[in-house]
Amino acid sequence: SEMSYQFTSNMLPLVIATLISGTLSWYTWRYRRTPGVAPFSVMMLILFQWGTGYIFELAATELSSKMFWIKFMFAGVTATPVAWLVFALEYTGRKAWTTRLRLLLLSILPLTTMGIILTNDAHHLFWTDASLAREGGFLLLNTVNGPWFWVHAAYTYALIMIGLVLIVRALLHWPAQYRGQMVWILLATLTPLI
Repeated sequence: SEMSYQFTSNMLPLVIATLISGTLSWYTWRYRRTPGVAPFSVMMLILFQWGTGYIFELAATELSSKMFWIKFMFAGVTATPVAWLVFALEYTGRKAWTTRLRLLLLSILPLTTMGIILTNDAHHLFWTDASLAREGGFLLLNTVNGPWFWVHAAYTYALIMIGLVLIVRALLHWPAQYRGQMVWILLATLTPLI
C-alpha cells in the first residue's frame, strides 16, 4: 500500500533542529583529528538520522508507516548513548580507554535492541501494542512498552549519566578560560538527548 504523509508547520522546530545536527556533523567532520571532534560529528549524524526518522514518523498517517519510521528512528536512538560516551571519554582525555574490544562490548546491547525492534512483531518484547491517537493536531503513534524497552532505557541512561559525570568533573578541573566552551558543548550535545 502507498504511504501517505501530512507535514505541518508544527514540525518546523524539529526540522530546524535536525538540519542543524546534520550541518554540524558535516562541518565538524573536517576537524575530526582534534580530540573529541570525530565522535561529536558521528553523534550529530546519528541525531540527524534520529530526527529525520521522527519527522517522518510524525507525518505518517497510517500505523504501518509509523511503525516503519519508528524502527528507522530507533537505529539512531540505540546508537546515541555509545556515541555520547565515546565523545565524553575522548573529550576528557580518555581516548585510550576506547579500544575496539570495549566499543564492541558497549555496542552489544544496542545491536541486540535493534534486532529485537526489527523482529518485534514476532515476540512483542519491545512494544506490546501500538495504535494511533490524535493529539494537538498530530496523529500520534501510541506504543505500550514491553520488558526489553526498559532494559534499553536503563542502559541508555546509564551511559548518558557516565558521560555527563565525566564531562562535569572535567569542567570543574579545567582552567576557567575553557569552561565556557565546555558548557556550550555540553548544552549542544545534551539538548537533543533530553
